[in-house]
Amino acid sequence: MYAQIQRTRHKNYSIKWSVFSAIALILLVSIDQAVKEYIVLHLKNQEFPLLGRLIYFTYAQNYGAAFGIFEGARWLLIGLPIIMVIPCMFILFSQRIKSTLASISLLLISAGGIGNLIDRIFRVYVVDFINPKFINFAIFNIADSFVVVGAILLCIYLFIREGKLHRSTNK
Repeated sequence: MYAQIQRTRHKNYSIKWSVFSAIALILLVSIDQAVKEYIVLHLKNQEFPLLGRLIYFTYAQNYGAAFGIFEGARWLLIGLPIIMVIPCMFILFSQRIKSTLASISLLLISAGGIGNLIDRIFRVYVVDFINPKFINFAIFNIADSFVVVGAILLCIYLFIREGKLHRSTNK
């Protein structure tokens, strides 16, 4: 009886987490796309300073990947994110990982990948607009930030997990 209650609780938790993940994914991609659309409609050929002129919103079309690499390789830049996002979403929605940190990292990576993928499919280029003028760095967007933060969180999760595994094998 107790085992059946535990399975029911786990199943309900899994369903709730999957619904939360789906809603969060849709919201994150929607925010990314809405901001990009606003930038396209209102910020072409101008800059908007933020944070005391440290960061600017500057409209840019990126036909490549990070720092413009693979420029012109549109189909590669459509295929690779699909190859990366599908396993992330499978792992996320199948509840194979029980860690909230790992799940959030996969959610962010997926949302960022989908956000930029939508641009590549429907615009042919990715809309970039966050321009950190205080350093000499590439112009990027919200989806890029999701991927980077998600990757950092995934690395943190893996270091924590590896530390726990290392400690348990040394006992």
